[in-house]
Amino acid sequence: MNTLLIAFAWMMIASSIASASMFSIKCVKLPLWYNGEGEEAIQIISVPKVSMSTPGEWHLIGLFDDPFEQYDPRMPKTSALSRAEDLNMIYAYGITTSAVYGRKADPDKPLKLVIDISKAEQAHLFSIMEVARAAATCIRDVFPQSLGVPLVLKDKDKEIEFEPPFGAATKKNIEEAEQDVPSDGHKPSSRVPSDGPAAPADAH
Repeated sequence: MNTLLIAFAWMMIASSIASASMFSIKCVKLPLWYNGEGEEAIQIISVPKVSMSTPGEWHLIGLFDDPFEQYDPRMPKTSALSRAEDLNMIYAYGITTSAVYGRKADPDKPLKLVIDISKAEQAHLFSIMEVARAAATCIRDVFPQSLGVPLVLKDKDKEIEFEPPFGAATKKNIEEAEQDVPSDGHKPSSRVPSDGPAAPADAH
């Protein structure tokens, strides 16, 4: 009986060690806004996030659109916090970030990184494009252009290249950037790599 108990204890210890090794803490920059404290700008701040311990770093792209909630130990924990109250502006605005992989070439290296504003809604005083630009800045901090993976902005089925630095986020250049997103009836940018050859141009 004692032998079985000892064996069970070792199995539990080994299981705990294996489970712990599956995760690691990474620091990534997120565009945060301290709601209710009079902030008039998005603050890009490095925050700790828990991620899977897997080969490579591309999986970290999924950390950018995760919630980063306010925490007050004096208040009871609730899962009913609305997205608009979250500190992470990417999450609060309903913007998603992802990596797109192909079947050819290097299967462990994405074809492109995507900031998707298709379902975004303006949750605060900042425009969707301002938050998307902040998201691009944070993503490029972890995945620089030198890695050779393009960053694109997606709105429904339309895409454009979306590379920081963007310069001062004035109302004028934000409106110009929004106009750059192709409208319905236009094809995504041919400069964005796809899985396979690009479609031929329409003949006129």
